[in-house]
Amino acid sequence: MKATKLAIMLASMMALGVSTSFGADFSKLDDAALVKKIASLSAQDEPEFVMEVHKRLKAKDEPQAKAFRDAIHQARKAAHEKLSKEQRQSRAVEVCKAMQKKTDSMSGKEIREAGLKVHSDCERLKESKRKEPKCHDHKDKPKEKPSDKPKKDK
Repeated sequence: MKATKLAIMLASMMALGVSTSFGADFSKLDDAALVKKIASLSAQDEPEFVMEVHKRLKAKDEPQAKAFRDAIHQARKAAHEKLSKEQRQSRAVEVCKAMQKKTDSMSGKEIREAGLKVHSDCERLKESKRKEPKCHDHKDKPKEKPSDKPKKDK
């Protein structure tokens, strides 16, 4: 009985360890498959994805890198448009937390070389980026015409 429990625990721990230690391996995908992968990318796989894209961009010459970057950008934009505002915000927080987890054991130099971005406060990403103007409305102020301005003497 004890041996069976021990064997089951060992097997489950090994299975869990194997599934979490490998993560997503994007290095085996070609560029087109990598671009298609964006639509189904989980927040936890985002750091590895960003690192792979950064590595490929550095290896390409400028026109190829620009075309690849544009394809990535368009695929991300299409994937984000399918999400609601709340889903986009919660995904941004999840990605931020995954980035923080990934970069916790890295030095600043390693983070920069990997192309990762780190935010100090992930919960702040939930807030709207559009802010109300701090000053009052200027609609009631008459507009000055160029001819109304006093001329400077030379």
